[in-house]
Amino acid sequence: MICNPLESLDLDCSARDIEDYFERLEIWRLTRSKPNEENKSAFFLNAACKNAYTLIKNLAHPSPPVSVSYDDLKSLLLQHVMPTNFEASERADFHSMVRSPNQGIREFILDFGDLLDMQLKDRLIAGINKTVLQNELLKLSNSTFKDVRAYCDNIRTFAPLLHPCRPPLNLQPCLIHSGLNPRKLILQADVSHRLHNLTHTM
Repeated sequence: MICNPLESLDLDCSARDIEDYFERLEIWRLTRSKPNEENKSAFFLNAACKNAYTLIKNLAHPSPPVSVSYDDLKSLLLQHVMPTNFEASERADFHSMVRSPNQGIREFILDFGDLLDMQLKDRLIAGINKTVLQNELLKLSNSTFKDVRAYCDNIRTFAPLLHPCRPPLNLQPCLIHSGLNPRKLILQADVSHRLHNLTHTM
């Protein structure tokens, strides 16, 4: 029986692609004239490219890879490529996700599950360009997106009431006359007395 050759295993792919490769190898083996459980590892090692074989050999050390069972080789390789930090992996999936054209917004948001609130909170805090406020928000323990948003809203609401006479913090140009350069323009900001209170950062 003639069968199409299986391409080499590419290590520059995702863990999911490698799992798929193992499934396709099983199918490829079934197309062989005499499938044999004993030479299953040999079929796999023969199909793997040089880089994949070197990695498998290192993972199987001290045993020669051909003497290791196919199931053990499969487990060794999958354990090597699977992420161990599943929470970080899930966050990466969240950030790389793109809504498909036929997927509704509501369905897209609901697919995030419990990660949505945490990600919204993280994005809100990361997007704040006032370091003092950002540090205060990071100190909040067990906070949710709703808590962080309410905290920001309260700061924005009460800051003008606490100091109605003070103008907002900004940089204003002024001329400084010096003997060397009488037309020198510098930026002046009265920062020292404003940064002592968090409310001045809004």
